[in-house]
Amino acid sequence: MTGAQKRFWHCKTTHYRITLRPIYKVNRYLHFFLGNRTKSTLERMPTVGLINSYAVKFGKADVAYFGSLTWLFPILTKFLSDESIRVISDRFDKKFNVKKSAFKFTMKAIKS
Repeated sequence: MTGAQKRFWHCKTTHYRITLRPIYKVNRYLHFFLGNRTKSTLERMPTVGLINSYAVKFGKADVAYFGSLTWLFPILTKFLSDESIRVISDRFDKKFNVKKSAFKFTMKAIKS
């Protein structure tokens, strides 16, 4: 395996929902009590601390937070198109620091 292949092998991009949002936590617990989620999904909810620990563990990690308006989508779909909602959400995420209000994140970690 070449150096480039090893770097690619250790490079992982992952999408997760993060647990900073109280709405997200309540939703996950609600679905657990309704039988739609398992207990392990409650135990494995990622936090900013966990994300930061992965960055330290891998040595280099680029993290992008997004989706702070995801909880509004069911309401917005009543009077806006999917494309309009996407544009609004993307602009909002770019304009404001959504780290603490993000529903999702992408992490690209490269093991050094």
